[in-house]
Amino acid sequence: MEEDVRTGNWNDCVQASRAVAELMKAPEELKAVMVADGLTDAASEDLLKAIRGAFDFASKFIKKVDREAGGINPALVARKEDAMFVYSNALTLVNLLATKRNRANR
Repeated sequence: MEEDVRTGNWNDCVQASRAVAELMKAPEELKAVMVADGLTDAASEDLLKAIRGAFDFASKFIKKVDREAGGINPALVARKEDAMFVYSNALTLVNLLATKRNRANR
């Protein structure tokens, strides 16, 4: 992703964020990490909703089929600001989880 940002490959950057978004397939594990670090259940749920929303946004650039509406998504072209939003969210999520996990394991 970092290379894509440096070279201006905005669509590739958004596509690469998919690997980080896969973390959202284990929400209970993510919530457990957050709760172990001192967040409440409600705070953890709110944070997970925000993260899920950011990655749902990114998926609109990647997925061709809209599973919820049952239609075809229009072909979206990621612009610099779209890619930077997705990139910064992906980096922040990885940092947040790694920091919380490390602190909980002390």
